Amino acid sequence: MEQCIASALNKQILAELDAASLYLQMSSWLEGNGLKDFGGRLRRQAHEEAGHAVILFNFLKERDAATATASGSVRRREHSFASVKDVMDRLLAQGKHISANVAELIRLARGERDADAAVLLAWFSAVQLEEEEMVTNLLLRVSRWYRDAVGKLRDIDAELAKRQGTIPALLNSQKRHGVA
Repeated sequence: MEQCIASALNKQILAELDAASLYLQMSSWLEGNGLKDFGGRLRRQAHEEAGHAVILFNFLKERDAATATASGSVRRREHSFASVKDVMDRLLAQGKHISANVAELIRLARGERDADAAVLLAWFSAVQLEEEEMVTNLLLRVSRWYRDAVGKLRDIDAELAKRQGTIPALLNSQKRHGVA
């Protein structure tokens, strides 16, 4: 195996582990905000990303690649999320980032005529596209819900604005009847 491919795959191992870490943080935030099933889905996704790292690691080891040591480290990042939509936006962005990495790895493998790596990476690409489609659909549904919820909140806000005069009227009524 060419050293450039081994090195690039080793970087991808770290990218997969980094994604797993991010997804666990998202899972924790979602579960902490009462969305157990959303959080559970991202926990499973984190497990899948870690599994991708292991697949790449094993691929390198089976080819006696000197860099099959997962050298380097996963970035330590603390994330805060503003909403479920924010989580979903970041999830989609992360998926697209990984997809771009995989596409570049495929180009590299083809350029180096490493058919085994190209086949493995084509599988990764298919998995990424499937995941992006699922996240895109969820994001559309979450975005629609947020838009509808904001509209409903504006309706309630307008209704409350019309009732501004009712509190003084109630107080006057209570004073007239000796309650206040």
